[in-house]
Amino acid sequence: IAAPFSTTTLNIKCVTRILREGRASLTTSFQCFKYIIMYSFTQFASVVILTKIGTDLSDTQYLWIDLFIIIPLDIFMGRTGPYKRLTVREPEGELISFGVLVSIVVQSLVQIVFQFAGLEMVRRQSWFKAYKIHVFRGQGDRFFRSIENTVVFLVSNMQYVWLVVAFSIGKPFRKPARTNILFTVSLVLITAMNLIFFAQQNGNALIDLFQLRTLKDNFAFILLILCIGNFLITYGFEKFVLPFLTHKWYQRKLKPRGR
Repeated sequence: IAAPFSTTTLNIKCVTRILREGRASLTTSFQCFKYIIMYSFTQFASVVILTKIGTDLSDTQYLWIDLFIIIPLDIFMGRTGPYKRLTVREPEGELISFGVLVSIVVQSLVQIVFQFAGLEMVRRQSWFKAYKIHVFRGQGDRFFRSIENTVVFLVSNMQYVWLVVAFSIGKPFRKPARTNILFTVSLVLITAMNLIFFAQQNGNALIDLFQLRTLKDNFAFILLILCIGNFLITYGFEKFVLPFLTHKWYQRKLKPRGR
């Protein structure tokens, strides 16, 4: 507690409340920090992958990701309240700590592996045609529409959603994310819109606006299954593996050393 506080409650209930609020605030700050870091790295990985083959995300795709996915999710994920009970566990107290660093490193590797996996899968399809650089006559703007661009865009869109879900795990310091109505509604709407991108066909106004390609032979469904696998690993690591590793790390760190 860094400042004095006053209350009209004539018992120590206010102390437990301020501790719950403080721990929830600290946990929320770290979760938002990790999400922004992972958003930046995920988009960086997408750009590097596409730049290697001579293309990039289109301006509309950048606008959708930055303005309509990241901003609402990052703002609303911080509105989740504290958990109803005070736990004996303590949250991470430093940004440069074992739990935070391991989470960022592992999640970064997971996201980039699944982006490469999506590309490798589509390249094995009989209808796949590699991207060739196109430039509009009289202009310097490249034509970004390609199968590679479409796959990376679809996979990364879902990754931004999976990451915010994984970083919004509530107990023992925060309430479940579903109690945050604004966050839940925005999450559902963004996920629904991302799923709509998977079903678009050539000639559709939406697919033209975002410069996407149609994925043939039900490949969009296969890609969606890949994205679900991405979610299971992303969420599973943050929910089960990371707490176990962190607990073992601090047990070993606090264990008295023999002389």
